[in-house]
Amino acid sequence: MTDNIKITSGKGFKFITNFLIHETREQKIILDFKYIPNKDGALHHITLEIIKYSKKPSQNWEQAEINKVILSSDKPHYSLIKLINAIKAQKDLYQRTNSEVVILDPDEADLFKQIGADNVNFITKILQSFQSKEARELLLKVNEKELNNLFVSIKHAKNKQALFQLEQLMRDTVNEEQFQSWIKTNTWVFGTEYIKRFDTRKIGIHSQADFIVESLDGFTDLVELKKSDFNLFEKDMSRNCYYPSKDLSQVIGQAIHYIKVMEDHRAILKEDDDLEVLKPRVKVVIGRSVDLAHDEKKALRLLNATLHGIEIITYDEILSRAKKIISIYEEI
Repeated sequence: MTDNIKITSGKGFKFITNFLIHETREQKIILDFKYIPNKDGALHHITLEIIKYSKKPSQNWEQAEINKVILSSDKPHYSLIKLINAIKAQKDLYQRTNSEVVILDPDEADLFKQIGADNVNFITKILQSFQSKEARELLLKVNEKELNNLFVSIKHAKNKQALFQLEQLMRDTVNEEQFQSWIKTNTWVFGTEYIKRFDTRKIGIHSQADFIVESLDGFTDLVELKKSDFNLFEKDMSRNCYYPSKDLSQVIGQAIHYIKVMEDHRAILKEDDDLEVLKPRVKVVIGRSVDLAHDEKKALRLLNATLHGIEIITYDEILSRAKKIISIYEEI
């Protein structure tokens, strides 16, 4: 083995990455991380290995198997993923020897993500237009209200474009992932109550269709996305009334479980993201109200009135909310 220890990717491994964490003339310690997917690309399991290599003078490196530790899991704890990402980020920083590295706090990083590559040229042109001292002084005199109006106008234009995309999704036959991706990107459709989105893996929920949201008051809720073709109600012919279908009853049961999971992970959310968990709510986006009879819509309203901390929202209602929010801004 050469001095440069390199572990190559094997068949079926999505990626393998390794970090040198200790080195002397006679010893190297490598931290090795493997992400192993199923055939469909979903996570099968991960492994984290701490491997010690040793050598004597004039000899090649040899792995000391006795010092090898393997941590393997198909449902890795969020803290493990966080550790791996932190080490990888640190390694990437050291590799950028010819570049300037700027450390940003999470809010600043979110701002840069929102700018996006498509807007970089536009922002560059704006900055270049204020190259003179007089122009820069004029820019600094722009009051907060005028600046806010500019940002509101930009946000409104982006929301209108997003609404157009949602209308297309509702008309076309698309897979559920497209609906879910749209909602994850456009949490404004729930109103102004949610300002940030977080991964549910940190509390042990490994569903790609669920995410945690932070409300304006700093507390956390959870949004659960289900299929748009769900059958929501069954009819009791003997009593001429509607009741939740078996599928919807299971979804409600899962939402109740999620509330408990969030409360059980209160300390993790507080420590990692400074989020408060207090009587969390779950919003379940499911089914289409356009397919519901009038009495079924009444049944849905009554169901939401009786559920505690859980709200059932149809995809059509998401579209209606988006249109209403857009129309309110149009009138301002």
